[in-house]
Amino acid sequence: MPDIDKIYTDVIPIAKEAGNAIMEIYNKKYVIEKKDDDSPVTTADITSNNIITSGIKNISKHPILSEEIQDTPERLSSEYVWIVDPLDGTSDFIKKNGEFSVMIGLVQGNTPVFGVSYEPATKKCYYAQKGIGAFVSEPGKAVRKLHVSDIEDIQEVTVISSRSHPEKDGIIKKLGITKHIMSGGVGVKIGKIAEKYADIYYNTSQHTSLWDACAAQCIIESAGGKMTDLRGNALVYNTKETKNMLGILATNGHVHEHIAQHFSTNLSLS
Repeated sequence: MPDIDKIYTDVIPIAKEAGNAIMEIYNKKYVIEKKDDDSPVTTADITSNNIITSGIKNISKHPILSEEIQDTPERLSSEYVWIVDPLDGTSDFIKKNGEFSVMIGLVQGNTPVFGVSYEPATKKCYYAQKGIGAFVSEPGKAVRKLHVSDIEDIQEVTVISSRSHPEKDGIIKKLGITKHIMSGGVGVKIGKIAEKYADIYYNTSQHTSLWDACAAQCIIESAGGKMTDLRGNALVYNTKETKNMLGILATNGHVHEHIAQHFSTNLSLS
């Protein structure tokens, strides 16, 4: 494993343990409920969350912000906060398409400094430490260091969007982009950008949260890319609001300013 700090290498097995527990539930009957925002939550989400929060508490005293536990104000005064999505892509888990991940990130102030996105169905693991790099490991292959594509021509880039929430606003066409693929959760999409299978991901809704962004941002930026809100502003983590109210934009970095400028002038965000 590349020379990343030990506390971070200790977190990767926690993500994998949670992922393995998710897969034990995957093909069984399980409970699906609805949260207050009408998003689904399953037995797998809760089981994964319990494994992760327990595991992190055993190795770190930093507060934890997770999609599946009650938020507490202590994190707002802490320099470091763990930000967890126990099952990123719950809808994809329910659809059994395999395109979901376990995401654990650590933010220092407003800067993600570590992130892991583990895909249980394929056992593919993306992880990154700020200043060290982004890497991917998978069964039967050597660990690889990642770097996003060098594509600068907007007409040559590939957009990756959600299977569960396909683009309806015509933005891709307006930008003159013709290459478009679809995938599952945010973690899966960011992994594909880090591996050069795609170059742009965006979400124009106010439904993504800090746990969708933290680990993903560390991974893509450590691979040379960039993640901001849709207008190109830095994402904010040390805030009471857990939603990304101005959406998410992740790119290979080369086309980021162009895309952000388009959103700033053409998209009305509430």
